[in-house]
Amino acid sequence: MPQYDFSTLSSTDFEHLMRDVWNAAEGLQLQCFPEGRDGGIDAREVRADGWTVVGQCKHYYRSGKSALLKAAAEEKEKHGYQTANEYLFATTYPATAALIDDIAATLDVPSKNIWGPTRINQALQDHPEIERNNFKLWYPSTTVMQHIIHAGIHNRTRALLERIPDETRYWVETPAFPVAREILEREGVCIVTGPPGAGKSCLANRLVLDAIADGWGIICMSDGPRDAWDLCHPSAKQLFYFDDFLGETSLMPWAVDQAPDLRNFMAHVRRNPADKRLVMTSRQQIVRQAANAASDALNELDRDPFLCTVALEDLDLTTKINILTSHLTLSRLSDAERDRARTDRRIPRLAAHHSYNPRLINEVSERLTEASTADQVLDDLVATFANPIMVWQTSYRSLDPETQRILLTLTTLLPRPIELRRLRELAKFTGNAAEWHAALKTVEPSWIRIVHSSAEKAAAFANPSCRDYLLGLLDDDDYAEDSIAQVAHLEQIVNLAQEAGVITAARLAPTPPIERPHLARAILRNSVELVPRIRSWTAEVVSSDATNVEILSTVRDAARVLSALAAPATIDWLLDNIRELLATAGELPVHESLALATQLSGMSSFSSAHAAVVSNLIEAGLHSATTTRDLRAYEALSEEIRTVAIELIARQKAAEIFGDEWDLLLTQSGDPDERMSEGLDLQAQAQWYGIELNLADLFDELPSQD
Repeated sequence: MPQYDFSTLSSTDFEHLMRDVWNAAEGLQLQCFPEGRDGGIDAREVRADGWTVVGQCKHYYRSGKSALLKAAAEEKEKHGYQTANEYLFATTYPATAALIDDIAATLDVPSKNIWGPTRINQALQDHPEIERNNFKLWYPSTTVMQHIIHAGIHNRTRALLERIPDETRYWVETPAFPVAREILEREGVCIVTGPPGAGKSCLANRLVLDAIADGWGIICMSDGPRDAWDLCHPSAKQLFYFDDFLGETSLMPWAVDQAPDLRNFMAHVRRNPADKRLVMTSRQQIVRQAANAASDALNELDRDPFLCTVALEDLDLTTKINILTSHLTLSRLSDAERDRARTDRRIPRLAAHHSYNPRLINEVSERLTEASTADQVLDDLVATFANPIMVWQTSYRSLDPETQRILLTLTTLLPRPIELRRLRELAKFTGNAAEWHAALKTVEPSWIRIVHSSAEKAAAFANPSCRDYLLGLLDDDDYAEDSIAQVAHLEQIVNLAQEAGVITAARLAPTPPIERPHLARAILRNSVELVPRIRSWTAEVVSSDATNVEILSTVRDAARVLSALAAPATIDWLLDNIRELLATAGELPVHESLALATQLSGMSSFSSAHAAVVSNLIEAGLHSATTTRDLRAYEALSEEIRTVAIELIARQKAAEIFGDEWDLLLTQSGDPDERMSEGLDLQAQAQWYGIELNLADLFDELPSQD
């Protein structure tokens, strides 16, 4: 069993741990009390006859012997010590036998009443259920890589599992956690949603930790449900985790495109809750955007039974205080100053502040040093809550122009890790390698985090609020003009246009609301200059060694932006590129082909030339269809672009696919109820194509039921 130093625990965590240890080892019934001026009582039991047992904890693992003895002596003046019939004292300082005797003499109690790390670790060995219930002890030292089953996901999942200890060390149980756990156990799927900084990822990470403890394999998804289908193992206990599954700051196009796949995978997980689970997170406003998107698969997201909302207003004052003091405990603040801060009268007022936000608290606590004082940190928190923007504004203005440009370039890209090599190229960084690494060090980890993989290092924002602040900067005429002038890739202008509200992620959606008017005006003002650059960027991809998936996605992105910027005649070259691809490629990827067809059909300049290309795209995609999931993408197309000829091809392809899947269902083994449920799903989908599947054949193949 590992020997813990308890450094991963906050003061409150340590108090709760010692309550459990004392109750188990000494046969007591101690209770803990909320943070604040506790009068020297961290845990207490008052028996029917008035006999009082008091426990006091000193989480002084960073202090010296003299500081600990001084703190122990001060306890003698407090109410808890003076009213106790039996007094217990615990510390995380590595206490020798001599030091334990000194503490006992100082407190005038038997040495057996003094608990140091060695004795606490022995009690954990004697009572393993305590260790299991205090996950902050065991997670950082647990081997979890054995649960990862696919090399393509290995690095993403490893990065998640390495990150979780940092993100959950401030964990305080909130009302949302038991709700989320119950939803996950009941439904197999849990979507954790809420406003920025409310603790969505922390709660989701806690669900992942519980799964790890119970032997579940963890799969971290980044490319949506297609990852999940590729990695789904029929006999393994697997929890799939998808952070910001709709996009980090706004609804992303791929979230809409892959919605049918996601719906099907969610249905699969809900049919198999014994060995499949799915945890996803998303900001509340993005879930609402998705519910209004032109996608039936997303319309019900904000009303489904697996939605768990994390809301700061649901946190009571005690929970908010515990979150705040946990950050102070685990900061670099000295033990003595930490204790002063935890018992300061300003703590309850800060917890009740209208701008209270765990993310802001974390930003303040990350700036603390061993020389910081309780007064300084509390003054900083008061100022930050009064004006949250100062957290990022002060930091940003202190950076040199080239480092600022790195961050602004990262803002113009999709909110996901980007290779450092590519970021340097797009940011047009002029310094040498040493200067480049020095610039990254300046903004890590406060602004960005470096993701390590076996292939190449990548950078991502440390949290979404960094990007939010920078997007706000770009919504300024001067910043916007400079940013557009610096754009060097199609992905950047697509992302900026979407963030501004010039284009939308949803297919066939109405004109989007302008989210950032200054940025939107700058993009539209520069449309004449942007159109040839978009053409050039598209040509680079089309003429390169890119895959058909990459080419179709690039052409679709170009069409999305051009539909908002250009006159109809200026996109003829785009149609020529598609025709050439159709002529040389034959079959094309289903989902990307149909997504591009939908985009072209929704353009205001839709003409007979467009119609022919759209029909050819749909036909090429249908020829590549091999599963009923592929057919779902076809079914999502609007009736206006499904011609008679295309409908005939679709029915022929559907007859082939349903025949294969029906034969497989009749011959495979498995749970009878699940097989019947899959049969009903297949029958309902087949009827859409006028194909009848006989459930009686399936019923005859199922084991007889009593």
